Amino acid sequence: LLDLQDARKKADNMLKSAITSILADIEHDVNAKMKEFNDSFYEDARKAPRLHFNNYNSYTFETPDDTRTGTNYKGIVLYDLAVLYLTALPAIAHDSLIQKNISDGAIDGIMKIYTGTEKQVFIAFDKQDSYRESTRKILADNSVLKLSDENSELYGESWNKEESE
Repeated sequence: LLDLQDARKKADNMLKSAITSILADIEHDVNAKMKEFNDSFYEDARKAPRLHFNNYNSYTFETPDDTRTGTNYKGIVLYDLAVLYLTALPAIAHDSLIQKNISDGAIDGIMKIYTGTEKQVFIAFDKQDSYRESTRKILADNSVLKLSDENSELYGESWNKEESE
């Protein structure tokens, strides 16, 4: 019985050690990729978001010393892009709500990263004319579907208009 208890304790310790090592590798790779992407946005050094696994079931994700809304949304996008680039994940999707809060310079950089992958990137993007020329060009060159009012709705009609009786 003692041999079984010792074997179980040893196996538990080996499992915990393996999990800790794997999570440390994932943390390192994701943080390095997010920093690489973040550094490509700016001429001066800016803090990148950081992922830290506290345990196998607990983590923190933040940009040190910057809790602004735009920074938080940029962090989400950088994390998604890091996972897209580092894994077999075939696609990501980002809604316009995320991009609206990110600075124009960071949006420019994000658009360039989107185009740097062979994987699929789906984005909803509003008011593209209010962004820099480089962003507008990337959108124009890579758009597959563009929806808008005035007979450019998906399936040919707006679903939110009330019909008169």
